[in-house]
Amino acid sequence: MTAALAIALSFSIAQAAPPVSITPASVTNVDLGISGGSFDVTLHAQRSGWFPIKLRELDYTIMVAGQEFTSDTVEYHSLWIGRKEPTAIPIHVEFTMAQALAVGLSALSG
Repeated sequence: MTAALAIALSFSIAQAAPPVSITPASVTNVDLGISGGSFDVTLHAQRSGWFPIKLRELDYTIMVAGQEFTSDTVEYHSLWIGRKEPTAIPIHVEFTMAQALAVGLSALSG
């Protein structure tokens, strides 16, 4: 009986929707200089459950041509992801010229 209950629970968990769906929305404010640059990324997040989720920090990795371009952690103080309307999550990305050249050369070669 216990084994059947465990299997039934695992089926319902395996078919459950992820708690938050995230889609890229836009890339704006691209700034490029001699030593590096920056840009802003906006993501849209929406909760699939009934209760909102408070986002405290977000770890992100940006991949270009299969290679890691940059990664960081962004902290948020009062950002709630709700169920009805998508929530905009802003990320400010800064990079060095060495990072941009390494990824550009990797993209050209492969």
